[in-house]
Amino acid sequence: MQKTVSIIMPTFNSEKTIRRSLDSIVRQSLPLEEVEILVLDGGSTDKTRTIAKEYGAVIVENKKVQQEFAKHLGILKASGQYCVFLDSDEVFDCKDALRKRVRAFRSNKDVKVILSSGYTKPEGASAINDYINTFADPFSFFMYGVTFNWKSWKSKFKKQKDSGEYTLFFFEKGDLLPLVDMCAGGAIDVLFFRSEFRETIEDEMIVPKIFYMIVGKTGQAAVLKDDSITHYSSDSYKKYLNKLKWRIIANIHYRAIPGTGFANRDDFQTAGFRLRKYFFIPFALTLILPLIVSLTYAAKERKSVLLLHWPLTVYTAIIILYQYLLKIIKVKPKLKTYGSETKVLKLD
Repeated sequence: MQKTVSIIMPTFNSEKTIRRSLDSIVRQSLPLEEVEILVLDGGSTDKTRTIAKEYGAVIVENKKVQQEFAKHLGILKASGQYCVFLDSDEVFDCKDALRKRVRAFRSNKDVKVILSSGYTKPEGASAINDYINTFADPFSFFMYGVTFNWKSWKSKFKKQKDSGEYTLFFFEKGDLLPLVDMCAGGAIDVLFFRSEFRETIEDEMIVPKIFYMIVGKTGQAAVLKDDSITHYSSDSYKKYLNKLKWRIIANIHYRAIPGTGFANRDDFQTAGFRLRKYFFIPFALTLILPLIVSLTYAAKERKSVLLLHWPLTVYTAIIILYQYLLKIIKVKPKLKTYGSETKVLKLD
């Protein structure tokens, strides 16, 4: 029996957060018999799999560990008409989240990709989560000038149309495309995706490109207005810095693997946009320019943690320079599991 929705959830030693994520799925107003939960596990040694089985999840082995490989496996194995990507540290805030996505797909035949309205910080969590939800990371914000939330998109992208529970954003050739990872409740019409891109569906590199491939075909994306995701991402500043360093290493040294960040997506942008990346280092090392951005957003959002954008921008520039130096002298650092850094990924 074909399901309506397949949840794609990558895991690796996720016992601290996965129960919250799964609870938010089983609390959904969409009947559970219409929902398939695929847990794509990279070899967890904790209680991740045991917890997932309690919720009736289908466990799929992800031998390559990294979450982008897991998502690709999910696309291939999903039995639902729609795939919803929810990481094991993400929680639906709205009990109608899945119904909203199904309604949006079915009310407009041209809608093939739907995003949530953005992240919220968990109650009592580290303030670094407020920074992540505002800037994501210094390099991404410099490149795109927009974060992943409905309000930010409303302000940045002017070609839009209100459609009740969601806003449609329209993109033409030559337009700036936002940075989008398939996570945070992002959803696709997977039957459409398999049909339109059947020649490349087996390519593991497609996961970071999914949003851009669909928008390239349809010229639009839907963003739900009132559909936030609580993100249990970084419980410490150290963990965030580790993730930031991981992204830099992956983008500089491992461009041939699907990863989080800029490298796998730049082909979908204009030549002018791709040149912009070369101005990040000069921007950061002026010191005054990132300070202005920090002060502006800290005052606008009334959150003092946003003042960290200044030192984090400088830190990011220094790490980028260092990693490029390693590349020049042909030293390739090992890439470990994203966030936890407990296992070296075998990617070559």
